[in-house]
Amino acid sequence: MVFALSPERTGPRLGSSLREILHEQIDEAQRLLAVLAPALKTEAEAIHSARKACKRVRTVVRLLYYALGPVPGRVVGEQVARTARQLSSVRDEQVLGETLAKLRDETDDTELVQAIEVVSRLLLPFAQSSVENMLRQQVLQALRDLRSRVDGLGLVLPLGKAISKGVARLWRRMRQACRRMNMLPSTENFHRARKRLKDCYYTVCLLRPLRPRRFVDLKKNLERLADQLGFEHDLAILAERIRYDPILPASSSAHLLAHVAIRRERLQHAASRQVRSLLRWSPKRLAKVLCRKLRKADEG
Repeated sequence: MVFALSPERTGPRLGSSLREILHEQIDEAQRLLAVLAPALKTEAEAIHSARKACKRVRTVVRLLYYALGPVPGRVVGEQVARTARQLSSVRDEQVLGETLAKLRDETDDTELVQAIEVVSRLLLPFAQSSVENMLRQQVLQALRDLRSRVDGLGLVLPLGKAISKGVARLWRRMRQACRRMNMLPSTENFHRARKRLKDCYYTVCLLRPLRPRRFVDLKKNLERLADQLGFEHDLAILAERIRYDPILPASSSAHLLAHVAIRRERLQHAASRQVRSLLRWSPKRLAKVLCRKLRKADEG
């Protein structure tokens, strides 16, 4: 299942194609959550993939902001966000082990490796939480409700023009979030910038087949920057857990927290530098280039 709008799915089929893409992503999230995973690692991967499918749905809904109308678009967008948030706490717990493993692989410092091993040994047995059956059923019901709501959505024509305006809106919001991240660095602002970058990344993934040679580098830059900020956010979650967990030895906690602070600072500085290349694209210019074939289909 490819998250992409190929030329064959545009023109008169554009509205139905977008609805199909929404259905595909919702169905994928349902499939991943419907079966109880035999191991925590498998379940962690399933939750991660299900949340990504929800984020793709969220991006398409935000992209269709002008085609749906502000009120329906906001209502559906909030419903998608609520559904994904139900899995966030479980995912945050599961990602602690991955974050500690990354930090261990990055260093040759013996004392730091020992501190990571101590924290891992004491923290991870309590962090390896899985999705309780009640929560799983709640999320699956929310996804079924979301699919029914998508079935009833009406799209305003001309659709190509509305999507072009939606692209400009998403890019504008990303630029605003990144500028705020640079002006007022904070955990919240870096995380908000990452969410806006993910919206733009999934937008380019969806529409790039319409301009296959033009946006290869842009897609890679968006993905790389979002991944860096994602690791920064994972480190922030880890630091929060270490700072307030009474069972961890003070010496190991202090050593690891100092390293995490330095690592986060480097990631933040790197992200602030890299985002400048993205800010060169104005919202109107990006939308004009990315959605040219969709607007031509409107005229045809």
